Amino acid sequence: LNLTSVLAADVKMLGESDWKVRHQALVSLDNTLRSRRPLGMQDARDDAVSGYMQVKCGNLWLALKSALGGETNKNLVVQVLGVLSAAIEGVGSSINHKDSHLKSILPVVMALIGDNKKAVRDAVCRCLDACKPVLHTELMLKNLPLAMQVESPFGRQQALAWSATYLMHLSSTCREEDDKLDVS
Repeated sequence: LNLTSVLAADVKMLGESDWKVRHQALVSLDNTLRSRRPLGMQDARDDAVSGYMQVKCGNLWLALKSALGGETNKNLVVQVLGVLSAAIEGVGSSINHKDSHLKSILPVVMALIGDNKKAVRDAVCRCLDACKPVLHTELMLKNLPLAMQVESPFGRQQALAWSATYLMHLSSTCREEDDKLDVS
């Protein structure tokens, strides 16, 4: 599903100076991404491998990265992380494609776990949870140290807690794969 033309106007509005316009663009993007989910796919994790969107969504990825890096309104940062989660879930494992911008967005997301607002840190964890079923382990592990280097003790604590659950998920996934391979 190519959503480039559908998302273009809202993506452009993310660059506006008025926070109300940016807020409305984020609401519209989130609604569009979530409403395009195919029928029968209640949770994006039901079909995490295939996804339902093309990875190339015009300037969506660059706009989200810019919004994460430059947004001073923390409520909008939380919304941007929600839109990013919806986009990641929509794209599925093709997010690992070489043309994907997630490689440049993930470090920005990881750094936000050090934010002084709990709502932002929680949104980061939800976004990372959306990445969990689809993102290559190598890319995630490469960026985990960024989350641990944050100044905020609450951020480090939350980063450590999320990392522990991610590593447990990774461990159980590896065990499941080993069990499938065991043909004794």
